[in-house]
Amino acid sequence: MQFRPELEGLRGVAVALVVLFHARLLGFSGGFVGVDAFYVLSGFLITRLLLGEIAATGSLDLVTFYARRARRILPAAIAAVVVVLACSAFVVAPLDLPAITVDATASGLFAGNVLFAIRATDYFASTTPSPFLHYWSLGVEEQFYLVWPPFLLLAFRSRRPSLIICAACLGSLALAIVLTPVLAPWAFYGLPTRAWQLAAGALLAMHRPALSRLPSLALGVCAWIGLALLAVASTTLDPTAGYPGVAAIVPTLAVVLAICGSDRRGGPGRLLALAPLRALGRISFSLYLYHWPVLVLAAIAVGDLSVIERWCLVGLAVVVAAMSRRLIEQPFLEPRRLRATSRRSLVFGGSAIAMVLVAAQIVGLSAASSLAASGEPRFADATSPASGTSAADTPSTTAPATASPTVPATATPGPTPAGPRELRPRLTDARDDGDGLNARGCGLSLRGSQPPLCDLGVAGPATVALVGDSHAAQWFPALDLIAEQRGWRILPFTKDSCIFLDMRIISLHLEREYTECAAWRENVITILQRLRPDLVVVSSSRWVHPVEPVDADAARQADAMARLLRRLPGRVVVIADTPLSQVDVPACLSRRDHTAEMCATSRGYALTRHLARDGRAAQAVDAVLIDPSAWLCDEQTCPAVIDWTIVYRDDHHLTATMARRLAPMLEPGLLEALSRPK
Repeated sequence: MQFRPELEGLRGVAVALVVLFHARLLGFSGGFVGVDAFYVLSGFLITRLLLGEIAATGSLDLVTFYARRARRILPAAIAAVVVVLACSAFVVAPLDLPAITVDATASGLFAGNVLFAIRATDYFASTTPSPFLHYWSLGVEEQFYLVWPPFLLLAFRSRRPSLIICAACLGSLALAIVLTPVLAPWAFYGLPTRAWQLAAGALLAMHRPALSRLPSLALGVCAWIGLALLAVASTTLDPTAGYPGVAAIVPTLAVVLAICGSDRRGGPGRLLALAPLRALGRISFSLYLYHWPVLVLAAIAVGDLSVIERWCLVGLAVVVAAMSRRLIEQPFLEPRRLRATSRRSLVFGGSAIAMVLVAAQIVGLSAASSLAASGEPRFADATSPASGTSAADTPSTTAPATASPTVPATATPGPTPAGPRELRPRLTDARDDGDGLNARGCGLSLRGSQPPLCDLGVAGPATVALVGDSHAAQWFPALDLIAEQRGWRILPFTKDSCIFLDMRIISLHLEREYTECAAWRENVITILQRLRPDLVVVSSSRWVHPVEPVDADAARQADAMARLLRRLPGRVVVIADTPLSQVDVPACLSRRDHTAEMCATSRGYALTRHLARDGRAAQAVDAVLIDPSAWLCDEQTCPAVIDWTIVYRDDHHLTATMARRLAPMLEPGLLEALSRPK
């Protein structure tokens, strides 16, 4: 049971990997395996303590164990939640603060992993991550601490502890491998799929005496191999390849080997026991708690962070962690009053959690009050059309759509309806003002490859199919309005993140190749060849994550799109991707210190290379190209609000209200395409 300084250094290595990964520094693309290292270390150290108690008393004092865990974990963790909540109240937009308070509440209850799994939050690809996202791992660990002592005690009383624990470990690993391809969020965040890593450390603790009888030099070599494997995993593992699954075996085995022989002759014990690594190990818990919100809140406050800024923020996190260790962690590890009885420790823990719940509610109510007080967004120039306060006097029309990528359709949205000028949709409803196809069962999310067949509109003079990803689905409200007026039949075929081009792509959400997308595209083409609609409208996001790096070229992507367009029956319209906003528009508009102009995006940022792919593909197949950029941007900017209509529901999807406003501009291009001979 003696203290092993090299394990403290190993904790320092683990937290350094996580911090460098989150800060995107030094190329540690797989630095997230530092969390796996923490799990193995925790399983080893906790089980070693429990085994000592079982050997000495034949049982476990669960109340005392939970009291020790409360003193070790709760003070720093709860203090961090309160501090981050307070900082978020000043940094995060009022529109997003209610969600942050929910995250804080779940984190304070150590159930953040369950919340993020329910939301299907992508740990690696979230564009607006929560400052509490990293608390998912604490949730897993605390849930393990809750169930592991009684499970271990029952395993020993069954007289077959090794067999039972090994079976649980293998069962958890098998579940992780099975769920990773099909339920990635639950595989990543869930205790059942992560328990095997903690159990691996537990098995090592159980069999440590037997392993110690092996040759010391051999164990030392194994430890060096383990460190080498950890280094390889932290620099080569790709988050998009699917995790945890099979890939998690490498870092887990690496840490097991490192623990097993790091204190043996010829092992890396001296390296790991170096003072800087041990210093990081001592503050590793607080550093883990603070580094992520420091990075996230800074990015929210100032936007993209430079390398120098990220290094400075890492330094700030180290300083804050050292203060947390000195002022919060250590005093609660040595207080005589709390150590006097386990009951006091547990009462303190419950009180601390209650404090988080109260703090979260206060911040949530403050956010709601601030959002209500902000009212409608302010405009710097009440007469500027770019500010969104001016309406056209007559309905606007669009120039004929063209297949040339250099000649966009030009127009501005139609007139504002008579009556008081009110923001549409309401700011609190903007995020949910979407196309609604998935909710109606007429579109697919990430899962599945068989397109649902929804026959919308009426059986009239024309049948129009809508094909593509969510950037195609955003045009459905406009098409639906046109179809209602002209008696068209609408067939939507949309799938989230599924770019319509003949190319193998990666889903950042599924963390692997998006095979469902490839199958869906083939199924859609087969259905369309059978139904033969009069017009197929295609649109896709500009963001493509190809499996092969060579496919990142815009010309290759255009050729890949053209290959699919040629297989479509009838006439084809390509709607170029919409301009990109530099900000999350509803969040920006909710800030009391922001005008609508401050939430606009420069034309250069919004339209960079936006027609390089779509324009070339449309030209290649003689399709009609509709470029909506002139409807959404002037010569200098792309406003966040046009004629009192919020343009985007995030930073790249149109609100349904805005899409319907654009229907009069979209319609002539569709009619021009329908007038062409088949």
